[in-house]
Amino acid sequence: MEPQYIGILVQIIAASIATFFAILLWPKTHDSSWMLVIAGLVVNYVGVIVSSLEVFGLSQLGSGSNIPGLVLLNVIKNIPYLLYATGLYLAYRDKAR
Repeated sequence: MEPQYIGILVQIIAASIATFFAILLWPKTHDSSWMLVIAGLVVNYVGVIVSSLEVFGLSQLGSGSNIPGLVLLNVIKNIPYLLYATGLYLAYRDKAR
């Protein structure tokens, strides 16, 4: 097995574990900052799966331009960071009061 595939499999496993616990936590929290962090983890998992399909040759979402000027895979990879940043900002704002 190629090292590239081992890295992808480790990433899938780690993202799966994090997403599993995020989904378990989702109904127990009502804090908007935590909800955004959890949503970021779930969207990150989708990005990991999409990039894995791309590496294994089962999908070509990243190679085609579905949005003019942007590649869908790159958009998916950046959404979690926006959700994390927004959630962390809200947590900071709530604690700064």
